[in-house]
Amino acid sequence: HESNFNSLFDFQFVNNKTGFAVGMNGTIIRTDDLGITWNKIKSNTKKYLKSISFLDDNTGLIVGGGGTILKTTDGGDNWKLLENISNNALNKVRFINKDLILIVGNHGTVLTSKDLGETWSLVEPKYFNNWNDILVGLKNNIYLVGDNGKFVELKRGEM
Repeated sequence: HESNFNSLFDFQFVNNKTGFAVGMNGTIIRTDDLGITWNKIKSNTKKYLKSISFLDDNTGLIVGGGGTILKTTDGGDNWKLLENISNNALNKVRFINKDLILIVGNHGTVLTSKDLGETWSLVEPKYFNNWNDILVGLKNNIYLVGDNGKFVELKRGEM
């Protein structure tokens, strides 16, 4: 399906018909009919938005350029710009479970939240790599993947 929106980087469906996609220039688009039609949602930013993750139908986060973090608690109708913890580009957000959220980004940036994104902690970087994705393994091990083939396990005690 083609759209007339800016370049898109990530998407997620939150139930059997509603989904969101994010991209350049603060683009957030939403479908409520399995992607047949898409409508633009106000993001209150012009930064690029790189990753989106929902815990459930209501609670979601978006991350992107310049340390941008957006949060919704109403199913994506409204997005609140959270205070910057890092000015580095943020590349991926992932709800590990209701008690742990991870964000990774450039220059070794790893952020954690244990209260649904209300407060964030910066994990002291061991590697100043650009992190691009977060993987949760079969035994709930957490791995980060990044530029130059870098792949590391993030120990729960390090968060």
